[in-house]
Order: sequence, then structure tokens, then C-alpha cells
Amino acid sequence: MTSKIKRSYISIMVSIVCLSLLAGCSFFDGRKALELPPNPKSFEKKTYSDSMACIEYCGRNYMPFGIPSGRFNYGDVIRDCIGYVGDDKNDRIYTLAQDPYDNYLMLKYVGGIMEQPQFWRACDTDKQDIFTPEYIESLDYEEWADSGCHNEMKAVTFDISIESDDVFSVGAEYRINSEITGSCGCKNADGSVFKKGEMISVEIDEFFLNYKGLENESFDIEVVFRLESDGGTSYTADGFYKGNVKPGDRISLSLRGNSSDGYKIS
Repeated sequence: MTSKIKRSYISIMVSIVCLSLLAGCSFFDGRKALELPPNPKSFEKKTYSDSMACIEYCGRNYMPFGIPSGRFNYGDVIRDCIGYVGDDKNDRIYTLAQDPYDNYLMLKYVGGIMEQPQFWRACDTDKQDIFTPEYIESLDYEEWADSGCHNEMKAVTFDISIESDDVFSVGAEYRINSEITGSCGCKNADGSVFKKGEMISVEIDEFFLNYKGLENESFDIEVVFRLESDGGTSYTADGFYKGNVKPGDRISLSLRGNSSDGYKIS
């Protein structure tokens, strides 16, 4: 009798684990990320435009949009817990680590096992095509019918063909509209030099452009390229890029030369 009871108990536990994995996220991973902060804030649900429920956060209204598209670790997804809904501290609200614009919130009821998270989208993004973390799947609500998503941040990208065999890193220092300055760069994670003939990409991404109010505009840019050789010496490449670009543009360039004769970008 005892043996049968143990086998039944194990079967039930295996079923619970399997169901939790199928629910769209990892039940056991990242549980600490779900915890409430000290002195959490309560958010009330209300009705937006006589249709769907909404929650206001930092002056923006959010409505239901989607669910997880697959498994994920809460610890990787959540940036902050900002509070809970109404009087129920188990019904919690989170910002997302991969959503720098806070265009989405995640709602998660933590008082059970099978409750699936929901992703709510900012109402002011209606009819816009916005960056959306790839783990968010739209439920195709009618309210969002004319609104789009893209999973990769738009960027102005410089695709650089490396025609040298001793370059360790390439950086770009840029000036936008003669007044905004910034820098970006590229190097191998393992610290190795770029292979001759390799194509690398240096990007000014959408997050920076959005911060500067340029995410949907064309702008003038001037770029100087600096690099580091295998010996650790820094160089400024002869030549520069100057033009009018917009997010999504790709510019093809070539880097030639060596540490003895200098380098040229063209």
C-alpha cells in the first residue's frame, strides 16, 4: 500500500512539473525576480476608451496585448516589480529588462502554479510598429489590429569589410546634425584579431536614437573610425563617412592598411 501511494505521489509531481513547463515559462527559475519591492504601490484597473481594461503607469495607459511565445526565465525577463493590482498583492506588475522604452508591462499572478503571465502594451503606441521583445506573442486583439511589432532594434549600421590582418577592434565616433555626439564599436568577445576578409558591423541603435528623438527621422552624420591593432596601439583611420541617414540604413565600408603604413576607411 505504501509503495503504491509513493508511486502515485511521484506521478502527480511529474505531471505538475511538466504542466508548468508547458505553461510558457520556467516555474522554478527566477522566482526571486517575482518578489514585491519594499513599500509596493497599488495600481487600479480602469476602462480605456469604453473597451478594454487598462492600468496607468508613469502617465501612460496600458491595455492587454499578448502572452509568452515560449519558455523564459523570469530572472532574465524582469527588470523591476512596480507593484500589484488593486488589493491583491499576489497580482503583480513588472517592467521588462529588454524593453528600454517601457512600452510593455508584464502582469503575473503569483498565488498559483498554472497562471500564465500577460503582457500589456502602452496605449500611446497604437497604430505604431514598435520594438517588442521576441518572447511576447500578440493575441490579435481588435484594439491592436493596426499596430505592429519588430523584434530587432532598428539601427544605422556600418558594415565594414576588414582587409587587414592585424586589427583587434574598430570604433566609430560620430556627430549627428552637427551637435549630438556619441561612439560605438566592435571587437571579438574572445579577444582575437579580426580575420582578413571578415565583415563586421558597428551600429548606432534605436535606443540611442529614440533617446535623442531621432528614431523616425533622417539626420546628417559624420563618422570618424578609430581602431586598435594586435599590438595594442591605437590609430585613427584615414578617411571618414559623411551623409544623411535614417534608422534601418546600412552603409558598406572597407578598412585597409596595416600598423606600419596606417589604415584607411573607404
